[in-house]
Amino acid sequence: MAATTKQPWCASSASCCSRSWGADAYRRGDEWWSSRSPEGKKEWKALVSTLSEDWIAAAEAGARPESDRCQDLARRHIEWLRAVPGTPADNPDGDLGGYVRGLGQMYVDDPRFCAN
Repeated sequence: MAATTKQPWCASSASCCSRSWGADAYRRGDEWWSSRSPEGKKEWKALVSTLSEDWIAAAEAGARPESDRCQDLARRHIEWLRAVPGTPADNPDGDLGGYVRGLGQMYVDDPRFCAN
């Protein structure tokens, strides 16, 4: 795989994801994505699209982070994160809280995340 290829499960390029999470994590994620059937890839993209649309709708409705609506969205989002091999969310011994907070901070700090 070329070092600049972007995967749907990676918010940036392969080289950036490898630097952030390590080459092994990127490799496992890439193997996972590449092994999915076209239908599986379509379902995955639909899942993340629905999740994103639901977050946007909650924000537009003024839902507060502590609301049941946003808490349910956060639960669904973490389930989605846990489904990607090679991430700290996939590792039962990983720092899930640190991973999720770190992702949130990247959206604050790096405008490229908001563009995806």
